Amino acid sequence: MEESPAYDPASNGGVERAVRSIKEVVRTLKSDVESKTQIALRMDWPGDRNILAWMAEYAGTLLRRYHVQMDGMTSYAHLKGRASRRMMVPFAESILWRPLRDDGKTSNLDAKVETGFFLGLRDSSDEAIIFTSSGGLTKCRDILRRPWSERWDISELR
Repeated sequence: MEESPAYDPASNGGVERAVRSIKEVVRTLKSDVESKTQIALRMDWPGDRNILAWMAEYAGTLLRRYHVQMDGMTSYAHLKGRASRRMMVPFAESILWRPLRDDGKTSNLDAKVETGFFLGLRDSSDEAIIFTSSGGLTKCRDILRRPWSERWDISELR
């Protein structure tokens, strides 16, 4: 196993560039959420620290799915053999999502949709990761965007 020299970021080349790209996207996402919600996210609040961790995960998803490399393809297209076709929603936007039963089907007696916050996508299954209004995390296949006036109340998320 080869190790890079201590305190020499240039020797890590591609890894350092990837870290820089993730940081740039996280800064952009953080600025976007703060401007839309009029709330400053801070690292010293436990809830905000969790939001920023999910934001870093989402930044990686955005880069994998949409950053076009020199060969004209994204990392996702290299992996899956096709471009991503999933509808993307801005990070932490309040959405409506359709719950699934344990067997993966929807029930006729259950609520058709619930309120939650979009945190990202799973590349392996293309499912959306949702922070539910009850305070838990779940995944789902179907999401709906809410009216513009209802999209950015993140008080439940904090």
